[in-house]
Amino acid sequence: MEKSKDDFFSEMVAALSLMMDFSENRKLYHAWRVAILSEKLSQKILPEYRTEIFYAVDILLRENFTSSGNIKKKLSLRRGKEFSDKIYEAMEATLDEDDFFDDITSEKSIFQIVLKTMKNLPSANMAPCESEMDETIKVFAEVIDAKHNYTAGHSERVAIYTYILAKALGIPEKQARKLKVAGYLHDAGKVAIPRAILDKPGRLTLDEFKLIKRHPVYTMEIMSMINCLKDLVIIAGSHHERYDGMGYPGRMLRNYIPLGGRIMAVADAYDAMTSERPYQHKRNPIEAKDILIKYSGSQFDPEIVKVAVKVLP
Repeated sequence: MEKSKDDFFSEMVAALSLMMDFSENRKLYHAWRVAILSEKLSQKILPEYRTEIFYAVDILLRENFTSSGNIKKKLSLRRGKEFSDKIYEAMEATLDEDDFFDDITSEKSIFQIVLKTMKNLPSANMAPCESEMDETIKVFAEVIDAKHNYTAGHSERVAIYTYILAKALGIPEKQARKLKVAGYLHDAGKVAIPRAILDKPGRLTLDEFKLIKRHPVYTMEIMSMINCLKDLVIIAGSHHERYDGMGYPGRMLRNYIPLGGRIMAVADAYDAMTSERPYQHKRNPIEAKDILIKYSGSQFDPEIVKVAVKVLP
């Protein structure tokens, strides 16, 4: 997982911004749009206005505008109230620049600007070592778990259980540590799912369940933005595949599911069963292991279950 420190930092920034857009149900690249327009405005206004600028731009870009004229009309209504005259004048001047509105509203244009901006990001002075990367990944896991009232610590526990199982199955240390990283990020896509659905105590509707089943796909989209994690994308995205081929999102069967994904499926289910959830009571380890055995060969890889009942705490 060796990577230039600046490349790694840029990719993590991009992935985190995508997670935030998913989490707030905002237009894709919203965070980048805010940053780019705010930077333009900051060049026209004294630095001490930077916080007010970011606030103003974030509020404005949450709405769907079809032209710069729409934005100007909305700005004029807020002039002197939410926005000072100085910010209003700077925004108006910026929006009059050739093609600027199209640049920040077009998906294609903003993507090209994001790529260019990422290349020009300053050094993060981040040591390109595994311990630094691990700490950054843990921050991501905390952001993921914060989305859900019942999942505090879930991603870290799944990462630890995945590592324990991998080592017990004879997987080399380096690969086991990589699987641990995948465990930390396996639920990244849940930031795209409304909290009301994640915390729903009763049975999900068909549409709600369809949305839940999309979270591994979103996880893969987020992880794909970080080059040094690309070999873990399918693994992290397959933790809800079933050994009998009835899982999601790919309905993969038995050994077509990556070994890491089969391991993580057991780790994820075990932690879900031994944690308090809105839809089920917390089970003790003995009960949870009995359920793993019950679904061995259907939901779970039987060889992994044999190991899990011996080594999981």
